[in-house]
Amino acid sequence: MSIKSLPEYIANCVKNEIPKKEPSLDDIRLHLKSEIKEINTKLQEVEPLRIKRSELQKLELKLEELISSSNVYDTFEDESLEMIDIRKKIINIVKEKYPISNRGVIEAFTELNKDAYNYDEKIIRSIKYLADKGVINKNESREIVPGENWTN
Repeated sequence: MSIKSLPEYIANCVKNEIPKKEPSLDDIRLHLKSEIKEINTKLQEVEPLRIKRSELQKLELKLEELISSSNVYDTFEDESLEMIDIRKKIINIVKEKYPISNRGVIEAFTELNKDAYNYDEKIIRSIKYLADKGVINKNESREIVPGENWTN
């Protein structure tokens, strides 16, 4: 029951809540405190559920990220002619300019291929693919270098 004002609460206590014929303001105050205490007890019982819900929501987000990254990983396996061509060009760039940063590869790629504007995502996907296959690697400065499966 929602109580919006003190007179409404008092009227409800006199009418329904307090068994005395004419409860005093002290009786009403004690009843009010008792209700608050009862509600606090119920809220304490619910608190572990709130904590568990929060933890489960965090796990759900991590799981969604994992699923999302798994879906992204599948796109690294793109064997289209375009992606194969991009990988070959990246290998040539690395061969000529290593060690080189991801940004350096992107810039060199767009210099060689003027029509490759907005290819950043495809280039990064290709770099990730080549790193996963061991063709390229990162050195201690996080620059791209030939990897263990590098072939000239």
